[in-house]
Amino acid sequence: MLSKGSIEQQPRGGVRTACIKMTVEVITKLEEYLDEQADTTMVVMKDRLLNDMSVDVSITSIHRALHGMLYTVKGLRIEKAAINNAVNKEKRMAFTKAFNAHVAAGDMVVYHDETNFNIYLSRNQGWARVGERTVVTLPASKGKNLHVQCGVSPGNGLVLLYTHDGSVHMEENARFVADLFVAALNSDEYKECCVGKKVVVITDNSSAHSQIETMAREQLVSCRNTQKISLPNATSEG
Repeated sequence: MLSKGSIEQQPRGGVRTACIKMTVEVITKLEEYLDEQADTTMVVMKDRLLNDMSVDVSITSIHRALHGMLYTVKGLRIEKAAINNAVNKEKRMAFTKAFNAHVAAGDMVVYHDETNFNIYLSRNQGWARVGERTVVTLPASKGKNLHVQCGVSPGNGLVLLYTHDGSVHMEENARFVADLFVAALNSDEYKECCVGKKVVVITDNSSAHSQIETMAREQLVSCRNTQKISLPNATSEG
């Protein structure tokens, strides 16, 4: 202090400015990487920072920076690129207008779908003495899964229900839709409030339903008041 002629204490220690690598520009770059691709790993981000900005930072520093920006690791949600494009939005609009027109006309609306059901279930935990394994003997083959085909309506509830061993192909789907149409015509809902109206069968757009309208119509040539609307791709919401 005597040599400098001052009694003020000079700062000592601390991080020198030249050693700070996680700057605002680097943090912004990390955010850009995640905006481009959400599943980018910290190893990839480290390599990209070195290539793009000549900044060599550790994975720990990247993790700390992401945590400071309130980023957390979550399960990925897959969304197809065609979900919300203009073409599918137009299809959904056309479907909604057609559906509302049938409702306004008093037509009977029946919803059709199918699902598989695994009846070969077993627990994954059991009791055993210390030093012994827990063993459960099961069949060598599970066999075919059980598929359930169903048609429901807002006024009548369950209209028709079928069970099917193994996969449901287009022929089975077309046969079920034809039977569903006949069952809807014979239902109390149709006889009470929909006589002379159309029976509208609404199904999804899976590959097994791609030719339902044509194949079912062939089985119901004499029926003139059947109509099918296919539901286009819709946005996934959790």
